[in-house]
Amino acid sequence: MKAAAPSRVSLMLTRFLNPLLIVVIVLASFMLLSAYFVETDQFIYASAAQRGIDNRISLIYVLASLAVFGAPQPQPDHRDRAIRAALAMCRALAEFNAEQGEDGQPELAVGMGVHSGLVLAGNIGTANKIEYTMIGDPVNVAQRLEEIIIEKGTPLICSGATLGPYKQRYPHEPLGIVQVRGRTDTIDIYSLMPAIRRPQQSNGAA
Repeated sequence: MKAAAPSRVSLMLTRFLNPLLIVVIVLASFMLLSAYFVETDQFIYASAAQRGIDNRISLIYVLASLAVFGAPQPQPDHRDRAIRAALAMCRALAEFNAEQGEDGQPELAVGMGVHSGLVLAGNIGTANKIEYTMIGDPVNVAQRLEEIIIEKGTPLICSGATLGPYKQRYPHEPLGIVQVRGRTDTIDIYSLMPAIRRPQQSNGAA
């Protein structure tokens, strides 16, 4: 059992934005959601597999998932990994929805909040149930960023704490400085939609 330890990570909170549709889908069939996760989760693990390093999906619920980059093994480029995974997932969702539309099936909408910082990461639980999870302010901030997706009119919001070293690499649009719920200080946030609309290019890890 790996003890909890401080880790510098990047977190990506992804949530479905059309929950009523999801409820209908869940009642009818789990196949659609399974197909979506198969299409998108590969991007969370892809860059890690190339280097034998573990990126991890900490939690998957029916309506949301939390991915962590930089734990349990340290990754100096965890910010870049999180950004690349989020962009790849958005592109995969667009292709997924295009196929859904061609088949006359419902499309899915998701919102993503990406943030970086110091968390306490490790296995938490009992002998009967143990989960690898993260505790700390960055987890809450990632969730708050996802919550303002609709307000800001963009499906992917990234904090300056994550995007900062990579502003020259990824096209972005400043969304201003916000004070997220539960925090006294402010953070600068950005939309990565310009990077999604740009033709996909190969980006090496920093």
